[in-house]
Amino acid sequence: MLPTGVTHHTFRSESMKRDVGYCLYLPPGYETDTEWRYPVIYHLRGAGGNGSHPASNIRSNGTR
Repeated sequence: MLPTGVTHHTFRSESMKRDVGYCLYLPPGYETDTEWRYPVIYHLRGAGGNGSHPASNIRSNGTR
């Protein structure tokens, strides 16, 4: 189960010839607060494993 605010998606990788999964976290207020600039964190993982594992560690304290 993914934490609140985290969704799982896929995209087609032509170089890998398969769909690749990724998780996206949008903090509370992201869609309604158009003035605030949110930082971006990219978590890149190596081969193997579960693509949603790092997302299970996301916790929001409700602050910016």
